[in-house]
Amino acid sequence: MDEFLSHITVERGLSRNTVAAYTSDLTLYLSFLAGAGVEPKDVDLDRVRDFLEAQRGEGLGSTTLARRTASIRGFHKFLVREGVVDEYRLSGLRVPKLPLDLPDAISEDDMGHLLGAIQEVDAYRARDRAMLETMYSGGLRVSEVVGLDLSDVDLEDSTIRALGKGSKERIVPLGTIASDRLSNYIQSHRPSLLKNSRGPIETAMFLNRFGQRLSRQACWKIVKAAALAAGLQSKVTPHTFRHSFATHMLENGADLRVVQELLGHSSISTTQVYTHLSKKHLRELYSTHHPRA
Repeated sequence: MDEFLSHITVERGLSRNTVAAYTSDLTLYLSFLAGAGVEPKDVDLDRVRDFLEAQRGEGLGSTTLARRTASIRGFHKFLVREGVVDEYRLSGLRVPKLPLDLPDAISEDDMGHLLGAIQEVDAYRARDRAMLETMYSGGLRVSEVVGLDLSDVDLEDSTIRALGKGSKERIVPLGTIASDRLSNYIQSHRPSLLKNSRGPIETAMFLNRFGQRLSRQACWKIVKAAALAAGLQSKVTPHTFRHSFATHMLENGADLRVVQELLGHSSISTTQVYTHLSKKHLRELYSTHHPRA
């Protein structure tokens, strides 16, 4: 198991959270096999199904069950690759189909109110406004925006280099408003935050009060405070900015393939979930404006 976890960390570049989830999944799975006196190299499809049924019987949710299935499949494929077993015996194992989970996007007006609620009265608020504008402008994940370095932003070309899942890089355009807010933050406010640094010169774009890289948890708090200031009733998280970016792009006529590229999705099926929201928006417009709706 340790070799497999090393493989998905180093060779496949999976995130720390994903590796932690696989560790938990496989620890339970291997414990189940040990209790039944079965070696991993001797596992067949029925044995894996027994494990998954036992998990389902404990009230495991469909999302977690699907991930555990994927963890087990990946582990056994690794055993074949390493020559521990001669053949892959789990071809009939299917990942449970998950119910459609529509993203939590907010309207364009609500996004405008949220961003406008941040008054740039000091360096911290200027940082917050620049960061949230950047998230919405580029459809960035929270890990991508807090992971930005100064060298990742090209204000002359109005582009950002984002490091996504699996350490995959992509270049995304930066809108005019986000570019202006970032420029203001970098030139007028970031230097004052950097003065508080207690260590080596920090390369991070967004800094905390100690002059160090802002954390994901801090980003969550900033988003929550901005949503509260804007008086939004719906739940808003950092991922709401990414969902809203994709939804608003499609609602305004962007091609699905373009949105896929901007979001960094490896599969178009991942991006297609946003078409459901877009169709819902079109239906609402139709119902409102068509004389025979």
